[in-house]
Amino acid sequence: LEESHVQLLPPAFPNITSLHLHHCSLPSTLLLQALPQLQRPLLHLTIDNCTWGPSALRAALPKLQSLQSLCLLHSSSLRNAEQLSAGYEADAAAAAASADPSCAPTILHAIGSLPALTSLQLQSGHSKWLDRELSQGHVTALSHGPLTSSLTHLQLGGFTYQYTGKCSKQEQAAADEQLLSALAPLTSLRSLSTTRLQERSTIFQRLASHLPSLTALELPRHAVDAAGIDAIAQGLRSLTRLAVAGVQLKESRADAAWSVQQLRVRSVVPCTLARLPLHTLTQPLTVDTCDREFFSNLDD
Repeated sequence: LEESHVQLLPPAFPNITSLHLHHCSLPSTLLLQALPQLQRPLLHLTIDNCTWGPSALRAALPKLQSLQSLCLLHSSSLRNAEQLSAGYEADAAAAAASADPSCAPTILHAIGSLPALTSLQLQSGHSKWLDRELSQGHVTALSHGPLTSSLTHLQLGGFTYQYTGKCSKQEQAAADEQLLSALAPLTSLRSLSTTRLQERSTIFQRLASHLPSLTALELPRHAVDAAGIDAIAQGLRSLTRLAVAGVQLKESRADAAWSVQQLRVRSVVPCTLARLPLHTLTQPLTVDTCDREFFSNLDD
């Protein structure tokens, strides 16, 4: 996508309401000038593994007040990630030199100001921009504005430093608590998918405490155990769709009164299937692989 093409976007596609940009070098003028000038309100925006300036994105998002869904993916291109990280570092340096760096807006602050947003997907990957904003506590920006009553679907992806084993279980639990406490004010949230929750032993209890109204939950890096099934049955009574990495059951929970109707398991030891409460399912059970070695990897 060339700079010279940017200004042609509004007249060439006057009725566009959905835009997906994939693997392109994204001029800041597209974000700052062309998108707000579209004749019809832009409802859906996906920026997928593009190079983009964090400052330009932060400045453009508040002008896209009609956005209903936003997807920022940055995972596969290390080169693009390095360019994005460089832009993020430059912005951070400028903020540090300002009179009041603590008030410098972040990407999450810009997202948090969107009044019509119902669906949000964020994936940082190699660029680590989302790691930085979450580690600095900026996730609270999502729960102090219009998103508290509008956001219904949230997906937070990408790896964090906790997966490298550089922090204790107590630090993992504290990081989870900070994230879940920040998400708790999102009273309209019904669907959550995340790889960013780290601590495994009490995660379903914590979710039941902070987000009891969830109807769909996807935890691609967590296995559900007996305590998790009990927590879902007692605290996540509206949950109908569940996707997890695996199942860890030594005792049967076949009669548990949870509300799950659709269950997907990435990998499972075959003998544990009979211990699951499958009687509530209205859709076929989905198992990606049956793997006897899976759980030893989870405990590493």
